[in-house]
Amino acid sequence: MRSVRQQIVEALRERETATVQELAEAVGVTPMSVRYHLQGLEAEGLVARAGQVRLGQAGRPRLLYALTLQERAAVRLDYRSLLAAILEEARALFGDEELRPWLLAAAARRAAPLAEGLAHVPLDQRLREVAGLLSRQGHLAHWHEGEGGMALHCYNCPYHPLPQTYPVLCQMDAAFISALLGWPVEQVEAIPHLDGRCTFRLVDTSGNASLQPGGP
Repeated sequence: MRSVRQQIVEALRERETATVQELAEAVGVTPMSVRYHLQGLEAEGLVARAGQVRLGQAGRPRLLYALTLQERAAVRLDYRSLLAAILEEARALFGDEELRPWLLAAAARRAAPLAEGLAHVPLDQRLREVAGLLSRQGHLAHWHEGEGGMALHCYNCPYHPLPQTYPVLCQMDAAFISALLGWPVEQVEAIPHLDGRCTFRLVDTSGNASLQPGGP
């Protein structure tokens, strides 16, 4: 029989990030029990806090938990060496000037079929869906609304350390996120710059009038 801790780890493998309440519902125990086991998993280096999420307009933000990079690496295949080889070959074929539009076009093609399903969804729901998608791709993402506006925070770089050699990968992610949201974004923090996370902030193009969580 699987222990509660094993079930929590498996739940986090499936959904990338989760709140205490979500884990309690997934595992079938009380939130107090989940908190107790999360403390043990954090001490063992298996689980880490991955930001906060606000559910609704009232109440305090809830902590998000995720498996640590080391724990994910134990089961996640690492394609960075393959990506590095592809980028090196593409750079040799196209040169640096052509590599950027090639990757940005690839980001747009990837985003197009996914963006169709989000086009008529409220902005806060779009942000939540995009954060979930990015997390499933290894970014450990969540969205946040603060004094600086609305933003997506990514606490892992699945390409690391390649952006140090190919910074266009960060631009590719920004283009992908912007296309999914249907909203321009700017990257204001980057893991390769030792900021601890990558942050993509939604650009206010309308004088704050429509940049609201429930907006279009």
